Amino acid sequence: MQAPLKITPPTRHPGALVPTFLVNPPVEITVPKTIIVTATQIQYSQVVFLNFAGLTWPHVSVATLVPTTLQTVPASAFN
Repeated sequence: MQAPLKITPPTRHPGALVPTFLVNPPVEITVPKTIIVTATQIQYSQVVFLNFAGLTWPHVSVATLVPTTLQTVPASAFN
């Protein structure tokens, strides 16, 4: 058996945050293998109205929250 692996998926945007997966393969991995896993990410947007000297300026924020804890990959991902 192999030791557990910590794997991060590739990202399209350098510096973008991605989840880290804890993979404990049920069989020895001797060649590269693609597995499909899912992770929850929360996306949100908000509008804040800033009031300055009688003027109101809308400010929009959009963000994605990524889990910071290790995400365990189930053995069923290797089927």
